[in-house]
Amino acid sequence: MPTEQFQSVCKAMADPDFYPHPVSNLQRLDTHISTVFLTGDWVYKLKRPVDVGFLDYRKPEDRRYYCEREVDLNRRLSRGVYEGMVTIYETSKGFSLSEEGQAAEYAVKMKQLPDRARLDTLLHQNRITSDQLSALGRMLADFYADSEGGSEIDRYGRRDVVIYNSEENFMQLDPFVDRLFDRAPWKFIQEVNRAFLDHHQALFERRLQEGKIRDGHGDLRTEHIYYLDRIQIIDCIEFNDRFRYGDAAVDMAFLHMDMEYLGYPDAAQTVLKAYAKRGDDPEVYALIDFYAAYRAIVRLKIACIRYRDAESEQERKSVQEKIDTHLNLAYRHTLMFSRPTLWV
Repeated sequence: MPTEQFQSVCKAMADPDFYPHPVSNLQRLDTHISTVFLTGDWVYKLKRPVDVGFLDYRKPEDRRYYCEREVDLNRRLSRGVYEGMVTIYETSKGFSLSEEGQAAEYAVKMKQLPDRARLDTLLHQNRITSDQLSALGRMLADFYADSEGGSEIDRYGRRDVVIYNSEENFMQLDPFVDRLFDRAPWKFIQEVNRAFLDHHQALFERRLQEGKIRDGHGDLRTEHIYYLDRIQIIDCIEFNDRFRYGDAAVDMAFLHMDMEYLGYPDAAQTVLKAYAKRGDDPEVYALIDFYAAYRAIVRLKIACIRYRDAESEQERKSVQEKIDTHLNLAYRHTLMFSRPTLWV
């Protein structure tokens, strides 16, 4: 069974002697789609053999492909972080990173970046300057200018596709209304989002014509941004192109929303201002709250699913706080684009 072999590989990787380099403070971290081993200097990230609908990692050849894809895509916004894909071999003595035996599993090998250099840590410790935040905005503007575009990617910025994605979120959240969050703010969010999409067809068409629909990051959060010798941005979405394709404003809105969620709206505005100036994209302000609300709704959906699957009351309590916070964020950003606003 693939799952049994995967767990055997993970058991081997939990032993410091497995690695051909020094190991300090070996840690294993699990998500619903990945298993990660932190070794001190290097990180090994494996794809779990699961099918969760929007991705399917059950076949080893697919896990290999997406490891290679992760390395290639993340090198767009980082330098010298992603070492490459490594093969884990099964030998008569067990599993090994040495090139002998039969290929059993695949992993992404990358440098372990220090938490102290992560943007959310720097914000919390007040160790980030306006110039550094502006540099991030300029870097992102250059990235979107150079990233892939074209007709196949453009369709993900079309208004009808945005409507489909919004309605899909609404439908998937319906079972949680009145159980995990109140109906009144939720109805307001739904009605205003639909009205915005109805009344701004020309805006979405203009974004297409101006080439603002790009192959972006897809998961642009503060915990994926590091300030070292240069700004390093990691962990983009590799498993589903649809989650990366879209208006550059979608990525910017996710970061904007995340910084506000952490309590740093002024820092968020500094990044956005630098992006808009460098990217010659003042119209991003017409979309930032709409897409920030959209991103908050996505995070709300994820939190509701986690609540449903929680195994303890303590976990449910923690997730409920995230549900409340993301609902409030979605409501606040929706309130912003529900009325005329002048940005100066």
